[in-house]
Amino acid sequence: MPGHDDTSGFLRALAVDLRRLGLRTRLGPGPYPALEVTNPLSPVVSATVGVVGGSFVAFDGMVLAPADEPRAAASRLAHLLGLIPT
Repeated sequence: MPGHDDTSGFLRALAVDLRRLGLRTRLGPGPYPALEVTNPLSPVVSATVGVVGGSFVAFDGMVLAPADEPRAAASRLAHLLGLIPT
């Protein structure tokens, strides 16, 4: 498909790494999917992650990591959501 990017593939890879860290994930539907992420220890703490300009982006524009580095993005997001203590 011309012009097709692998946004959902990047988000699925990120979801795998986030689940390994203990976070809950759900991939939203649609042409511009977003990954909904929650901390099961504190369900009110959540984030929505998308792929923008080749990077994982959350929290109203916070860049987590390049889209080809899901482990780095997962680690940073887990820290931000309070799963990994400071």
